[in-house]
Amino acid sequence: MTPIGHISVSYILTAKASKATVLSAFIAALLVDFDFIFLPFPWFNEIHRVVTHNIFFVLLISLLGYLFTKKEIKKNVFIGMLIGGLSHLLLDAMMDTNPSNGMGVAFFWPLINQNILLFNLFPSVSEYSPGWHNPKEMLKFSFHALLIELPFYVLAATIFIIKKIRKTNLKPVH
Repeated sequence: MTPIGHISVSYILTAKASKATVLSAFIAALLVDFDFIFLPFPWFNEIHRVVTHNIFFVLLISLLGYLFTKKEIKKNVFIGMLIGGLSHLLLDAMMDTNPSNGMGVAFFWPLINQNILLFNLFPSVSEYSPGWHNPKEMLKFSFHALLIELPFYVLAATIFIIKKIRKTNLKPVH
């Protein structure tokens, strides 16, 4: 799933929560793909969806978020980061379009060095994926992933608009 897709799902899951929770979910959903900084290296496919795509990494960033925020929002930040990080893992374990590094995610790495694919919602798409060993072609291919993710974007935007309309309608007129 693309970063936009992960942010959309994080928003859908946290839309009724505090702003700190929503923002933390966004940050965690993106941090799980932090390993993309290593894309230029030939060993990228060996670590992608392993080192940062596991429950322990999500717990680590959630704890760091908790430790480095103000006392009054610690709980919200921790919960938001858990939601954003875990939703990222689950989505990648169900929507894998890149077989070049093994299908699924390594949920329990480093304890268990095995990728888990819960089920692939888009098996035919992964057959045509060029994989991250060819970054330029994969970025072109990712455009198709945006179309697959479109329902998430629409739902997130709809929730956001409805919240704004309700907020506007509830304010007293002076």
